[in-house]
Amino acid sequence: MRRLGKVLHADKLALIVRSEHVPKLGSIVRKRDRKVVGKVSDVFGPVNFPYIAIKPSPELNPGEIPRLLGEEIYVGGKTHGRKKRKKAGRARAGK
Repeated sequence: MRRLGKVLHADKLALIVRSEHVPKLGSIVRKRDRKVVGKVSDVFGPVNFPYIAIKPSPELNPGEIPRLLGEEIYVGGKTHGRKKRKKAGRARAGK
């Protein structure tokens, strides 16, 4: 897991974090105890220290969201993307 930054703003629609690096869109965001907070939904602001918008996870209790204010969060783990498909071997004709 890589440190993303401290939560500057927290509400039920988004969490805003100031970061020192740019994570990939869709990356999983976690607390220190590895509990999933949400996914990276947007990156905006200056290139050196961008702001990261995080869409809260539906599993996250709405009462927990305000308590994330000022807490360190991390990016890491698997992203929810397309699964890689194995390439099928070519069938030989005529055998």
